[in-house]
Amino acid sequence: MDSESIIMVQGYLVSGIAAFLWGLSPLLIDKIKWRSHTITLIRNLSALLIAGFIILATNKSVKIDLGILTLLIILGFSGPGLADQLFVSSMKLIGANMATVLSYTYVFWASYIAHLINLERISLYDIIGSSVAFIGLFIGLRDRFYTNFDKKYILGMSLSLFSGFLWGISTIISKIIVVDLDPLIIVFYRSIFAVILMFLIVSINYMVSKESFRNINDGDTYRNLLLISISGLISFLFAYVLFLIGLYSIGVVIPSLITLSSPIITIILSRYIKKYIISKDVYMGAASIIAGLLIASIKYFY
Repeated sequence: MDSESIIMVQGYLVSGIAAFLWGLSPLLIDKIKWRSHTITLIRNLSALLIAGFIILATNKSVKIDLGILTLLIILGFSGPGLADQLFVSSMKLIGANMATVLSYTYVFWASYIAHLINLERISLYDIIGSSVAFIGLFIGLRDRFYTNFDKKYILGMSLSLFSGFLWGISTIISKIIVVDLDPLIIVFYRSIFAVILMFLIVSINYMVSKESFRNINDGDTYRNLLLISISGLISFLFAYVLFLIGLYSIGVVIPSLITLSSPIITIILSRYIKKYIISKDVYMGAASIIAGLLIASIKYFY
């Protein structure tokens, strides 16, 4: 196996592990009733602290130029900051599954922007594969949709779609900077700016409504803190580092397509961890995502 093949296999492998970790993470915090911005703050803070500790322990340099710093600020604000908050808000309006499907339109945004700025050439196989995989995500989650097209539903759909747009931008920025920057350094700076944004949001919400923070003292404070922190490490540190390696190895489209499996993985893991019943739609959706990935991969053989 030549070096290019090894890099390609590595890209698929690390992207698959990242998708699995992103599928696992929600199961740790899905029953915690704390405010979403508080959870997001803690998740980013845990990633920041551990990334900072590893950087200190390995004596990595954190010096970066102004241009990269600007991109990292946008990355921190748009990805784990604003996009995550828009997604959580949309879940409350239209349900988790529809919000997930719409937010995962980031795959199309990332692919389109990558092609637009000549970051990556998008082939017909990419377009067909992405469409098949996205249909698979829709099939896998369709039996859980809440449908009632009132103003709240339209607002929720809009928030999810904008969240997907921001995640698409974040993916492109991640691809650009991972060429020149260590993935751990990217996590460190991204987490710093995400924490700053979330701290401001949490502070404003606390000043507006202290009542809404009372459920933090629910008797399981330390357990919830631990679960939220672990979830943050899984999503914002380990999975994201692997995703960055995938972006560096095989570009934008394939790693993004692989992550479409994360919501399906969450449902399948729920079957074994929480004894939920899985419908045949989930397996059909998973098969469709795999088929889409295989179609998009054809480009590597021509």
